Amino acid sequence: MSDRKDTVVVTKDGSAGWFVAVIAIAALLLFGYLTFSGFFTPQESVSIELSVPDLPTPSE
Repeated sequence: MSDRKDTVVVTKDGSAGWFVAVIAIAALLLFGYLTFSGFFTPQESVSIELSVPDLPTPSE
């Protein structure tokens, strides 16, 4: 029997993890901006304009 041990080198490429992290941060920033600007709140506004007719003065 041979007592030979093989050495295994494991490398980890973290580029996919960085890509996912950048996308997640960008999504959180976009969500925060939209929330802060009021995009998700219902904007029901009522505008009432009253106009009073001009009454003639007694001298006219």
